[in-house]
Amino acid sequence: MDCGQLDDIVVKLSELRRQNRVGYVVPIVFVDDSLGPPVLPHVMTRQDFELARTKIPDAGKLIEKWYTLDAQKNHYELRNEMMFETTFETQEADEKLWHNEKVQLQITLMKVFDSISLRNGYIEQVFQQEIHNKIIINSELAKRSVWIMKNYDTDLGHKCKSTATESKKRLEQISKQLKIELPETNIIFYEDANTDEFIKKIESVLLSIVESVIKEREKQEPAYGTDALLLEELRIQAWFGHNTSKQAVRRDEAMERVKKYLMNVNAGYPLVLYGPPGSGKTTVVASVAKHSHLWNQDAAVVVRFANASAYSSSLEQTLNSLVVQLNLLDSGKCTWFKHNVQSYSDQIIRLLGSIGAKRPITLIIDGIDRFKNDDVNWIPQSLPNNVKFVISATEPSVHLNRLQQTIKSVDSFIRIANMTDEQIDSMLSASIIRPIGSGGGETLKNNSKTVTAKTPLELQVNTMCSKMRNSKQPPSSENWVETIFDNVESLLGKDKVSTAISHICSTRYGLLDSEVVELLSMEKEFLTSDQTTATSLSSAGFFWSAFNELLSSFLYWFKTDRYATIRWKNTVIAEAAARRYGATDRRVKSKILSYFNSQV
Repeated sequence: MDCGQLDDIVVKLSELRRQNRVGYVVPIVFVDDSLGPPVLPHVMTRQDFELARTKIPDAGKLIEKWYTLDAQKNHYELRNEMMFETTFETQEADEKLWHNEKVQLQITLMKVFDSISLRNGYIEQVFQQEIHNKIIINSELAKRSVWIMKNYDTDLGHKCKSTATESKKRLEQISKQLKIELPETNIIFYEDANTDEFIKKIESVLLSIVESVIKEREKQEPAYGTDALLLEELRIQAWFGHNTSKQAVRRDEAMERVKKYLMNVNAGYPLVLYGPPGSGKTTVVASVAKHSHLWNQDAAVVVRFANASAYSSSLEQTLNSLVVQLNLLDSGKCTWFKHNVQSYSDQIIRLLGSIGAKRPITLIIDGIDRFKNDDVNWIPQSLPNNVKFVISATEPSVHLNRLQQTIKSVDSFIRIANMTDEQIDSMLSASIIRPIGSGGGETLKNNSKTVTAKTPLELQVNTMCSKMRNSKQPPSSENWVETIFDNVESLLGKDKVSTAISHICSTRYGLLDSEVVELLSMEKEFLTSDQTTATSLSSAGFFWSAFNELLSSFLYWFKTDRYATIRWKNTVIAEAAARRYGATDRRVKSKILSYFNSQV
């Protein structure tokens, strides 16, 4: 499948990492006996760089073109094709030229490392950078990976002598490294892929791995004395907060004010963080939750991110899990209460007072405006001793208006404003960008300021545009979100992107990857010329991986106790997507309903 600028190998490795975040992944790696595309080391020492340049002077300019010095790390890095300028008219010719140059460069490096020891070292270095660091270095993932290799001793007769020799050297190096790192049963050699013996061997290895994963999972399941749903909710919330805090934009002033509030024993009022959509409230809240233990090591910290899970998607469900957790902290018991906001409100006030009498406690709730229920009376206006309460809401929203009417303390509100020009310039000048769909290599500084970003969301869009060749910049400050969709459509195709986003927007909690791929494979945009189910599924599957790679900054795994679905990370993007692609919603919803009815 053609996905424009995206390297299919890079997309597959990105998909491997994406899936590995939420589940057990069994990588199956087919090692061909062909030389494949030119393989160059991503990193080259100064010594090797100078050796290559001086030993073959005619190739000096080529080496200097494709490798650039990283002064900070004191080595040379392979440049990515995204770093070279091109146009839509010349892109095909330029890519052919770059491929030929990389082939010449590969031949040059093999000539440089002409001794057996140097050449083996070169091959080992390339292998480690290409595959070893992606899979083998992760010991848990390595135990579950299966490598299928053709028996190179029996099937190299059709190749020319030099190609056969080079193929054999590479495969021997890979085989040697695999036997050191992996269980022997996970390495399968074959001569004919169509034999029953070969198929049975693969089935046996895969079943063995799946059974070991199930047994490992069962060992982790027992949680005697504690509600399993609560534990799963806490795992999901912690996972969401951890990943969100890593994206935090520096908001030193807001963080310092929150820190002073949490450490002020006389602050007996709740603290409200608010700001416009996309201003970075959730990342600030995630950072506050992360640092709360450092600011007060004795405090219990209870955190909820609205809509991060099925049990935080409504006010009632969120308050229910909060009360269960607070009651566990207070008495060590799991108790259930009447399922309504007033009952939970009474229990929260009682439990906070009881816990606060024994130890400090901080309650943090992000994004209350995402709840359909706009009741804010459950939030106490004054707090017991040792209790701190931090919440966030979007400006404008009904929830924020009501909070401003009920909470009288002027110190209770901190506005997360748009970033200043100085902050934007500082972040852009320091922003290190890795091109989308690149396997590594050179990075560049992001200096694009066609339309100045004012919020972290806009900065993310700006960064995404900077990672794509020939990307469109927003024509005005009102078109940041639309720019996301414009650029992805230009790369992957308007009709395919429209169909995929319509499926995301048509469900409340998202769809499983397997469901999305199967549904997309039924669409005419993904039907292949041979019209077979397998090829349509393959086309849809690769598209879905590329789609997630491009939009990785704006999508996240929505986890339940058993499954993980893909959803929009930001409500601003979710609303814009619904507006832009809403015309096909009714057809897609009907199709999804029929799909699930057929599964029953």
